[in-house]
Amino acid sequence: MHTHTHTHTYTSEANAVQFVSLLLLSSEDKRSKMSGSGHPYNSSYEVSTGTTIIAVEFDGGIVIGSDSRVSAGDAVVNRVFNKVSPIHDRIFCALSGSAADAQTVAEMASYHMDIHSIEMQTQPLVMAAANLVKGISYKYKEEISAHLIVAGWDRKNGGQVYGTLGGMITRQPFAIGGSGSTYIYGYVDSVYKPGMSKEECERFAVHGEKTIYVILFTFNINQ
Repeated sequence: MHTHTHTHTYTSEANAVQFVSLLLLSSEDKRSKMSGSGHPYNSSYEVSTGTTIIAVEFDGGIVIGSDSRVSAGDAVVNRVFNKVSPIHDRIFCALSGSAADAQTVAEMASYHMDIHSIEMQTQPLVMAAANLVKGISYKYKEEISAHLIVAGWDRKNGGQVYGTLGGMITRQPFAIGGSGSTYIYGYVDSVYKPGMSKEECERFAVHGEKTIYVILFTFNINQ
């Protein structure tokens, strides 16, 4: 298995912010892995376990990830789609539901959080971003089909993960979503344990995805 790692480090005051993007399995690996199910691009195989987003807290940060596929019914219409969208410097959301609707909600939230940050002259709280996404989702609940998981880090509460399904907001140690999430409820309930390290959270997220192609972001604050 070929693993490509891209690391960018930013320093703000005494804090180092590190983003790690792990793209698991090259195109050749994907073809060889799917070859046992007939044609290498057999769409029925690719959507058999749906699409999934996941986020988990650890001491000092969060891990947020997704598979990279967009499906329309039984067809995969995009194999390389980034479902992790930034809302602010230290706040992200994972997208599920209608791709267009989810992207629009994320873009609206990002715009309002930028304005909020300028007005407050400080980094926004993760809960503020989650409340904003909740409000947008509820306001347009009749027009859109989208579920966003909001996750990030702030100085007040550290790493946080929020679910915003149906216009409600709940903080959880981890959250999953998407059509494939029903397949991994048993896995996450049995494997998750409080106090996991960054590395354990990354393995938890990647194994939970169990997809051909995984996009994983780790957000860590070293104080």
